Amino acid sequence: MAVGRQRFCSTSCRQTAWRRRSTAPAVPVVAKADIVYACDECGNRFLGEQRCADCNRWCRRVGPGGCCPNCDEQIAVTDLMDPEHFNVREVRLKKRTT
Repeated sequence: MAVGRQRFCSTSCRQTAWRRRSTAPAVPVVAKADIVYACDECGNRFLGEQRCADCNRWCRRVGPGGCCPNCDEQIAVTDLMDPEHFNVREVRLKKRTT
């Protein structure tokens, strides 16, 4: 029980509360198995594999994705959306004239 103007009953309770308040939020991490890679040499796409087995070359990362339910081909999320969804609006700063 806190006494007087104390917020916490003990030092351990105060430390626990501070740790809960100051922890960084968990950032969602995309698993490597959910990343689509494309070979620049032959054009094949791989799900979770960074190296092309045919060309023996490293593949380029396309982005998060998975297998298409219709054709069972690897497809990235960026393939499903319009390019305008990814454009960042330019922020222009106006100078103040005094």
